[in-house]
Amino acid sequence: MKVLGIITAVVVILVIGGCGIAALSVGNAVNNDDKSAQSFAKVRPQIEMGMTKSFVRGIAGKPSDTQSDVSTFMGETTRTDYWYYGILSEDGWQLVFENGRLHSINRS
Repeated sequence: MKVLGIITAVVVILVIGGCGIAALSVGNAVNNDDKSAQSFAKVRPQIEMGMTKSFVRGIAGKPSDTQSDVSTFMGETTRTDYWYYGILSEDGWQLVFENGRLHSINRS
């Protein structure tokens, strides 16, 4: 019985410790995301519609996250890329590229 109690105590400590590490990781992710949003806000005036993805990346740096979509309508294929700067932040940014060119910039 004593061994079972020790094993239970170790499991509880590991679970609680793991929750603390997960909470710390989430906190760090939010801080990094805030920095990403703030960094983008500083260079936003330099970014113009129609710029290429590589040109925007050169100015703004690597986005926090990206998504892509390819759609075809009446035989015309369009690739849409979504870049996010500060997606966990209240002041996040979304950049939308259509066929490699900046189409819109949105705030979260």
